[in-house]
Amino acid sequence: MKTKILLLSIVMVLFGAVVSAQVVDITPSRYVFADQPVGQYVVDAVNAGANPPIGWAAPSENFNNGYFVLAGGPAVFTSLDAVQPAAIREGINIVDLGGDVGKVLVMRGKTSTYNVGTPMGSGYDGAWFNLNFYMDKNNTPIAENIRVRLVFSVAENVISQTGSALNRFYTSNSQNNPSPALANAPATFPSANFQATDEQGDPLVNDDGEAYYDPKKWMVYEFDASIPEASGNPARLKMDITATAGNMTLFIKEIKFIKNATGDPAVRQMLTLNPTVTSIKRPHAKNEKLNVGIDHHQVKLFSVDAGSKVTVYNATGQISKSFTTTTQDESFNLETGFYIIRVQNKTGKIIIK
Repeated sequence: MKTKILLLSIVMVLFGAVVSAQVVDITPSRYVFADQPVGQYVVDAVNAGANPPIGWAAPSENFNNGYFVLAGGPAVFTSLDAVQPAAIREGINIVDLGGDVGKVLVMRGKTSTYNVGTPMGSGYDGAWFNLNFYMDKNNTPIAENIRVRLVFSVAENVISQTGSALNRFYTSNSQNNPSPALANAPATFPSANFQATDEQGDPLVNDDGEAYYDPKKWMVYEFDASIPEASGNPARLKMDITATAGNMTLFIKEIKFIKNATGDPAVRQMLTLNPTVTSIKRPHAKNEKLNVGIDHHQVKLFSVDAGSKVTVYNATGQISKSFTTTTQDESFNLETGFYIIRVQNKTGKIIIK
């Protein structure tokens, strides 16, 4: 009998350990964008400076299923109605993209040409700032790791291979200590990650010869962060936005804070999600293959009509060269790089090494 009781006690202890280690989503409800009403998203406060004062009590005292703060230059981020914060607030909205995507948080820059969401107000003049999503202090484990999960997409006026206005993100505790350390914080998110490409991964161009964004491309980035102390304000997810934000539209489908996460975090994992609301120009449906040859840096076009316009685009969709042919066979030089060449309804892709 004693043996049975001992075995039962062991089973109960093990069962309790399993239960206590269950994965728990501790995301404040206001960050579940799928459940939010379409329209302007509420900014709870602003902070003059990149980081709030140590022990700032406002996020705890005014917590309402989330606490969302804009922080930026001390001279201009003085109140919610100051020119810069007020202009940025206009551009932060919940938009329903439909399909597999549904409702997302959209931050659209004043001059962004990606026509989804409401643009920032005219008062935005290129200030840097950051977005701060505070956790629920009462539900956040102390002296433990939590996993942060983001699902997002970026569109800028000029597709970049090296970065975007979304600079980096990480968590910060009540003492303004980052986790992970800034040297290890997720950073550099090229807008080219989200451009339209063919099966080989080469850029597509639209009817105007421009590279464009694929609205089906979304990135998952997860990282583990430490919450080391209980005093002061709750920890926050901090997203650094550079002064080029006026040219960017940022889509955030998910922000999650997860306790007892299992497995390795997903890092720069690309998802395919199909919205019904998009803002792209489709590529040509009937492109013929261009007969093109390469001899070092010299490009040779064969069997083109004299008087045809030739346009050469680089990997970001910018025009590198444009001219009109005078013969059926034309030659010209290009620097090292990837190019798309268009001659009437014929296109060719080349790499100059």
